[in-house]
Amino acid sequence: MSDIISACKQKPTDECISQLAKLLHSAIRFEDKVEICSFLGEHGNQDSFEALISLLKDSEARQSGLSVHVLYSLDSYDCSDELELLVHIFLRGTYHKAWYALDIIGEMEGPFETGQLEDVLQLVEASQQDPEKQNFTDKLVRWLRMHSS
Repeated sequence: MSDIISACKQKPTDECISQLAKLLHSAIRFEDKVEICSFLGEHGNQDSFEALISLLKDSEARQSGLSVHVLYSLDSYDCSDELELLVHIFLRGTYHKAWYALDIIGEMEGPFETGQLEDVLQLVEASQQDPEKQNFTDKLVRWLRMHSS
């Protein structure tokens, strides 16, 4: 696995990037997955984005702590189509996951489906938040209200 990652780092072609995206789920070592996520965040394409989102949806990845690295790697992508997933991570995740998810949400420009932001706003306002994340929740609510009007 390390040989493939090293080869891609030396010459990051689309074919190499797509190959790494396919290998992301099959990597056994946590360190390899983190390294692949980081590389895909820097050099990614559509295959990379889909692999990162797929990993973010994986419950094992969320429990292992890998999702923080995936969220960090998604920073360079337009994640507007994944608003609900990111809000779910924001609401249910740790402080660090909420921070990264909010950062990605704050960069979104849309377009959003009619009523999507209002539905998400209702979900956020109805959820019981950890007091530690209340400042983040207030920022998310302001962002949702600003973009839904």
